[in-house]
Amino acid sequence: MTAILEPPAAPAAPTRPAAFLSPAGRTEPLRVATAAAPLPGAAPARPPRPPRPRRTLERRLAYRGVGLLMLVAFIAAIELTPTPDGLAPAVTAADLLIANAILLTLAAVVCGMWAARRWSPWVGAGFGGLLAVDVALCPATGHHAIGGWWYAQAALSAVVLLAPVALLVARRTGRLR
Repeated sequence: MTAILEPPAAPAAPTRPAAFLSPAGRTEPLRVATAAAPLPGAAPARPPRPPRPRRTLERRLAYRGVGLLMLVAFIAAIELTPTPDGLAPAVTAADLLIANAILLTLAAVVCGMWAARRWSPWVGAGFGGLLAVDVALCPATGHHAIGGWWYAQAALSAVVLLAPVALLVARRTGRLR
């Protein structure tokens, strides 16, 4: 209890040696070690990594534009779908698996394209492929009859599939860095 009431002690002066004695007994200034040549017998140093490609404004705008195009085309394709003919058909596990995979890859594509990541066109191509399979399976499973809406939905899914492929081709040919 008395320690709280006592005034604080004066801080001790820091003691840092400004010099040291050499073997000859002379005072020399303290030297700081710097990067020197590797020790004999040590493993050779790795060569420096090549610089990573920077995300240029052109690349960011291209990726963001393609990501926005894919998102808008997906929403438009979903909105084109009419109500099912007759009773609502039973949803199979394969339908649920494809639908969930489409939504997960859509989220990954939108985030990756917005950040202009190099992997996002590959995921975008996978998303477009899944969407094309879903559009093709819709009339094949008897969920809907083929109509004009289906051709528009097939065209939108083709756009969603070909847009990231165009990014991959542009990157491979050097038109997009």
